[in-house]
Amino acid sequence: MVDTTLSSGDLMRLKRVSTPTLYNGWEQVSRHDRRTTVNRDEVRDFMPALGPMVGRAVTLVVQPSEPSHLDRHDAPDEYRRYLASVSGPKILVIKDLDAPNSIGTYVGEVNASLHRALGCVGIITDGGVRDLQEMTALGFKALAARLCVGHAVDYR
Repeated sequence: MVDTTLSSGDLMRLKRVSTPTLYNGWEQVSRHDRRTTVNRDEVRDFMPALGPMVGRAVTLVVQPSEPSHLDRHDAPDEYRRYLASVSGPKILVIKDLDAPNSIGTYVGEVNASLHRALGCVGIITDGGVRDLQEMTALGFKALAARLCVGHAVDYR
C-alpha cells in the first residue's frame, strides 16, 4: 500500500500554488466529475491579508436550529478529542445545515481560539462567521458565505 499522507512540509509548499492550479491537478488525478465536486455557493475570504491557508480538512456538520443537539452533552468533548488526534495544520470545514438561513454562526472569537489551540489555521464554511478583528489577531483565517453578528449556540 502506498502512503499518500502529506507531511507538514509538503502542505507548506502547497501555499505557493494557486487554488485553481491545485484544483486542476486534483481533477486530473482523481477523475471525479467536476460538476458534482465544486462548491457552487459564494464563499468570501474575510482575511485576505493572512494569505493562503493549507492544512488537513477536519469536517463538522452543525445545525443550530435543532435544540435536540444540545442534549448530547458529551459531543463537544468527543469532538475536541477527535480534533486533537488529527495532525496539523488543520482547516475546519463546516457544513451548516441551516444555511443559507442560519440563525447565527458557530465560529467567532471563542471557537476560533479553541480551534487555533487545537492546531487549526482557519475555517471554510457555507455558513457565517463573526468577530473578524479578533479572529484576524489570532491568525485564524475565515472563508465563509457571510458575516453574522449573532452566535448559533444556545448556552443554557
